[in-house]
Amino acid sequence: MKPLTIGTAACLLLMLAVGCGNNSGKITGAVSGKVTFKEQPVTEGIVQFAPVGEGYFANADISSDGSYTVRTSDGGLPVGDYRVSVLPPTVTTPDTADSPGGEMLKNVDNIPAKYRSPETSELTISVVKGSQTFDISMTE
Repeated sequence: MKPLTIGTAACLLLMLAVGCGNNSGKITGAVSGKVTFKEQPVTEGIVQFAPVGEGYFANADISSDGSYTVRTSDGGLPVGDYRVSVLPPTVTTPDTADSPGGEMLKNVDNIPAKYRSPETSELTISVVKGSQTFDISMTE
């Protein structure tokens, strides 16, 4: 095994100082929580984070116990304000003689229509540096 050159060592130190995987240079926060409807876990679907202003959307899959964790290439969401919505999972529709197949939202009873849009859900979060919990308790 060859010893590290000064250039390689300096590059490794710079990567450690800047942080691995965060190419955007933005401060991020990790968000996780649990999604419930009428106090029962929502067992499938997607939690969507829509930035207020500029930025990118992030999605988190809901696990069978109702939990979710936002995972992005940078490790978390850029710090800032987000509107949140909860969507049913998508299902693939088969090709038929009348129309091509595609994807559509699964018909579920435990995600009311109000929560399916960031404009109507009334769910918001201010993501801060570090980790935080954002539980979503839906009602009718």
